[in-house]
Amino acid sequence: MKDFFNFKKRMVRLLFFFLLYTSAFAVFNNFAIASIRDWPMFGVNVQRSGTQNYSVPAAKGQLKWKFDTNSQVNSSPIVADDKVFFGTDEGIVYALDINSSEPVWFFQANNIIDSSPTYFDGYLLVTSRDNYIYCLDAETGEKVWDFKTDDSITSSAIVVDKKVIFGSWDKNLYALNLDDGELIWKFQGDNRFVGSPSSLNNVVYCGNNDKNLYAVDINTGKLKWKFETGGFIYSTPSVSNNIVYFGSWDKKVYALNASNGSVIWSKLTEGYVITSPAIHNNLIIIASDDQYLYGLNSQNGELSWRKFIGGKTAVSSPAISDGTVYIGSTAKLFFAVNVSNGAPLWKFDTGGYVISTPAVYKGKVFFGSQNNCLYCLD
Repeated sequence: MKDFFNFKKRMVRLLFFFLLYTSAFAVFNNFAIASIRDWPMFGVNVQRSGTQNYSVPAAKGQLKWKFDTNSQVNSSPIVADDKVFFGTDEGIVYALDINSSEPVWFFQANNIIDSSPTYFDGYLLVTSRDNYIYCLDAETGEKVWDFKTDDSITSSAIVVDKKVIFGSWDKNLYALNLDDGELIWKFQGDNRFVGSPSSLNNVVYCGNNDKNLYAVDINTGKLKWKFETGGFIYSTPSVSNNIVYFGSWDKKVYALNASNGSVIWSKLTEGYVITSPAIHNNLIIIASDDQYLYGLNSQNGELSWRKFIGGKTAVSSPAISDGTVYIGSTAKLFFAVNVSNGAPLWKFDTGGYVISTPAVYKGKVFFGSQNNCLYCLD
């Protein structure tokens, strides 16, 4: 009998360790799934880091497919659920199969869509210059709800705690309920919100054409602090390690303390900075209208490298994956450079301006061009 009870105890222990192991494996597996994610929004996450890494080779610049929309594609694509989503200047939102480029569905808005869609939990949030934000079923393209502001929307939404947050040219920053589109709060600046918000630690950061970067409490919509630059702020801020990085029309790149808005450093370029930064380890990657792409030290703003990308203006923002920076140019080229030193890897000629910011997914890079096409390179 004693041997039986000892055997039973051993079996209980084995069962305990088996359950502990399988639970740990499940947690690890979920973490792995979460780390090898889609590119579900502009800048890949709500911090707008612009960086995603996969254990697959980076794209080599070979055309896999292109999809002709018959309209300029200035919208920045996203990737989720094996589909690429983007808008066009005809006001059409497309969902394409990422492998074949075959349309899965499309949705017609009433004006230009040059913002980036946002995917969250089966929903697709799309803003348009027709003054509306649309919530669509990402599988079917059917409209779930819409919300009208008082002016155009070029801001791409984020979703935090089921709050849909975006800016409008009507001078307001909005928070809506994800489920039904009802207004939770709105915050008014003194001019247009052209760029997109980012978020960290229950604070929303967004620039305004009144030259201020605003930090707003995500739960109440109340101002926490603001910082005035010398120019319009189109740049979408990136947030990391309690530092907010962004550019301004005053030709500077800024790094501010995310808690209080104090200046950590600023870097003067030779052109307007309307693009958004991407963050990679100790580097901030950002493009300026002076025709250069910059790699700056994230702690002090010192120049690590810069790469000439040409073009009349810099609108496309960098996306980083597996040590490679991808960015478009109004020189009608798309570039891949080494993130550590800016060394050129390859370039691709689209024949049209590229102001769309790329999305990267498992060795493929997606971007739009003003030659009316969405491209997939691998």
